[in-house]
Amino acid sequence: THPSPLVALMAAGVGARAWGALAALGFALAVAPASAAKHVRVGLPGFCNSPDLKTRWGIDWAVNPFNPHGTWDITGIENAGAACYMSSALQVLLSVPALRDAAADVGAAPRGPSGGLEKCARQVVADFRDIYATFAPDQNVPAAWARETQGKLRELCEEYRMQNVNACGPDFFQPDTADDAGMALSYILQMAQVGDSAVQQVVNFGHEADADENATAVVSTAFGQGCSEIGMASSSDVVFGLRSFAVEEGGHWRADVQDVNGNWKKIDDGDVSPHEDSPEKGHVCAYARFG
Repeated sequence: THPSPLVALMAAGVGARAWGALAALGFALAVAPASAAKHVRVGLPGFCNSPDLKTRWGIDWAVNPFNPHGTWDITGIENAGAACYMSSALQVLLSVPALRDAAADVGAAPRGPSGGLEKCARQVVADFRDIYATFAPDQNVPAAWARETQGKLRELCEEYRMQNVNACGPDFFQPDTADDAGMALSYILQMAQVGDSAVQQVVNFGHEADADENATAVVSTAFGQGCSEIGMASSSDVVFGLRSFAVEEGGHWRADVQDVNGNWKKIDDGDVSPHEDSPEKGHVCAYARFG
């Protein structure tokens, strides 16, 4: 698949897509005033109104609910069609406990101007987390569930835009369409409203940027600098360690993640192998706070 480099988008100035790139760098979201919101549709995608995971996803087999006190096992995610960027973004998101827990915390979802879409976005993350945990470590997540996740995120993205909330770029998460893993991860976090001081999005963390001392996780766009193995909080001695990163080479995305024992694994769609990539190759980097 072929990425959509953020630098090129910003340089080209392609309207809303360029704003999506700016949002991916952690800039504030543009929200329509309340007076304008009255004239747009406020609704949830149909799956958000379903009471349980099996109904939301049309699953007729047993799903193992994620156990926060258990072991997080790693597995591959089969490519849903030109969607290596999507698999890589999900691997980076799920492999960092503080990031995964924040994005999947349905009960703590804020209720903003979108009428509950934040909670819906977190529900999608929580559901896919449970599906992923059900297959791991012995089987890959089938392409059908990766495609279904992408479809749900596309519906959410379109609903946000109907409400004039720029949480997601136009035409993103489309089937059989190559995109950028960093932007995909940023849009997921923005739709789920995971962007307070606990989870920060920065540029070149560990090289040119630092983080808030209250943060528990940091997502960084590398912009050619690669991923630093550690980063610091501003004005304190709090240290963050690299836990996962996504690499793009020759138009194809893959992820490198740490397992619960601190061992690195390279995940190329459904292929999980010993870690071979240098963090210097990283385009998207995710960090967790030490201690």
